Amino acid sequence: MSMRYRLAPALALVLLFAAVGSAVSIQPAKIEMAFAPGQTTQFSFYIGGADKIASYVDGELAKYATIFDPFNGTGPRHISITLRLPEEGVLEPGRRTLLVGAAEIAEFGEIGGLARIQAPVYVEVPYPGIFLTMDLAYADGDINSIIPITISTTNKGTLEVGGVKASLDIYENATSNKMLSLNSTSRSISPRGGANFKFNVDTTGWALGAYRVRSLLSYEGGEKERDGLLRLGTLGLKIVDFTASFEPDTINAFAIEVENIGSIPLQDVYGEISIGGKAVRTTPQNIPGWHKVNLTGYFDTTGIAEGKYTTTATVYYADKFAQLTKDVSLARLQQGASQELPVAIPADSSLIIAALLIIIGVIFLLLRRRNG
Repeated sequence: MSMRYRLAPALALVLLFAAVGSAVSIQPAKIEMAFAPGQTTQFSFYIGGADKIASYVDGELAKYATIFDPFNGTGPRHISITLRLPEEGVLEPGRRTLLVGAAEIAEFGEIGGLARIQAPVYVEVPYPGIFLTMDLAYADGDINSIIPITISTTNKGTLEVGGVKASLDIYENATSNKMLSLNSTSRSISPRGGANFKFNVDTTGWALGAYRVRSLLSYEGGEKERDGLLRLGTLGLKIVDFTASFEPDTINAFAIEVENIGSIPLQDVYGEISIGGKAVRTTPQNIPGWHKVNLTGYFDTTGIAEGKYTTTATVYYADKFAQLTKDVSLARLQQGASQELPVAIPADSSLIIAALLIIIGVIFLLLRRRNG
C-alpha cells in the first residue's frame, strides 16, 4: 500500500477534529443592565476563534445599537457596542434583548453554514406600579439534617413595596399532616431591589419520603404562592431490578439497576450476581445523590446447565450492601427476543463512533479508487 493510503486514517482524524474543534467565541457571554430612559452605554466585547470573523447586532434592541469595529472581517479582536436606549414608555416592560454576534467568514466571503455565536445584552424595563417576582429554592436532602429553603423576590415595578414577608408550611405528602410552619419579619423593597427570606428546616425525627412545600409571599396589595415537593432520604441504596435472562455457553452482558436514595454521592459502587455457583462482579461506578444508574458487567455461562435459578444480586457501597433476590432463566433466546436491562452505549461515545465511521468510509473510498 502506498504512503498516501497509509496516511488516510490519520488524515481523516485531522479533518474530523478540525471540523468539530473550530468555533468562534465571544466574551463576555452575557450582560445584564437596568433600563434608564435615554441612557447611552458602551460595551466592549472580545471575539476570537477564527481567522476571519464578522461582527453584527440582532434582536429587538438592535435598532438602538451601533458597532465600532474598524477591522471587521479580520481575526481575533476587541469590538465596541454603543446602546442608546429610548425614552420611557417606548419599550414594553420586562426583559428586552440585544444580541451581539460573531460569525466566521468562509474563504470566499460567505457566512452561512459556518460557526457563529451570540452574546445577549439584557435590559430590564420596569413594570408600572407594583410588580414583585417570587422564587422558591431548595434541594432534596436527608432525614435528621437541616434543609435550607429560600423564598426570594425582586421588585421589577416602579413603586416601593411595603409589608413584604414570607411564610413556609411543610406537609407530609401522603397524609397531609403539617410538619411545621415558619414566618419571616416584614420589610420594604425599593424599585430594582430584592430580598431573600431564608428558612432552616430541621428534619430530625422525620420519616423517609416526600413532603409538600407550600410558600407564600405577601405584600401590600397582593400575595403570591409557590409549591414544591421535598424528598428526604438517607445514606442508602436500593436495587431496582437486574437482568433476568441469560443465554448458555456464551458471554452475556448484564446490568443491575440501582438508585441512590439520599443526597450523599456514593463512590465505587459495584454489584455481584451468582448463577450455578459462579459469581461475577460489575464495573465500579460513582452514583450522585438521587440518581439511578445501571451497574454493568459480563457473565460467562459456559458450563452452567440450562434452567431456572434463584439468584441474589448484592450491591456494595460505603461499607454497606443491598440485596435483591429473584428467579433468572438460563435458556437460548428465541429469534427476535432480547435480554432485559440491555447495556447501553454511553452518550459520550457517540463522537468516537462517528470518527470511526468517517475513517472507515474514507479508507473504503480510497481503496475503491485505487482498485478501480
